Amino acid sequence: MLDKIISFRAQWLNDGREIINSPKVRENTILFSQNAGDVFRHNVMLGLIAWRKQLDPTPYFNEALDDISTYCEVLISKNASLASMPLSVASLISSLVERDFRYFLGCEIGEAADLYLDCLIAAQVTGRPESGSVQEGIRVLAESDRQALAMRTYAAYFDILDKNASDPRLDELVLLADKNYSSREKDAFYSGGRDIDAGSKYNGIIVDYRLGAILKHVGYRGNSVHSWKW
Repeated sequence: MLDKIISFRAQWLNDGREIINSPKVRENTILFSQNAGDVFRHNVMLGLIAWRKQLDPTPYFNEALDDISTYCEVLISKNASLASMPLSVASLISSLVERDFRYFLGCEIGEAADLYLDCLIAAQVTGRPESGSVQEGIRVLAESDRQALAMRTYAAYFDILDKNASDPRLDELVLLADKNYSSREKDAFYSGGRDIDAGSKYNGIIVDYRLGAILKHVGYRGNSVHSWKW
């Protein structure tokens, strides 16, 4: 099954690149943004699969960052918004491969509290000053039972970010974060979300890139499938 997923994903990536270069899509910035995000995520997905197999994902991640940087420049040249682009995910990926990614809009709380919290995590691991409220994002997630796992997941992320590599509680928190990740497989919130967030069938074949970026940032030296080793 895994070989089929990789093959389909690679084909979707190639198809997406053809679509985004078509005149119809180039002329429509909304369509362009949607397809740009898809191309980026297909490459990230291939990298996450490689990571889970303990293979070097950096070629996929670097290619994904090259693509999204190019697409951001196209949108900027058309005076179009970057708001729908997966900039926080790109920032997290850039922190793993230690590349600068300059397209960052800042963090504003809205209906999608998870995206707001992603932005705060990305800002912290890339050293960008950001004064948003973690507590407000967690509070919004806690308002819905459907988001209960997401609330626990982000709470664990920020608990880890508050620690350093020598903290005696770090291993315990990483185990908790890994348990939260495994629970996504049958969770409605994650199964209905983006495939790179590991809901449903993808849970066991990829890793938690947010947790990986966080563990790299705090200097975690323990053994976790989500630890960055490259």
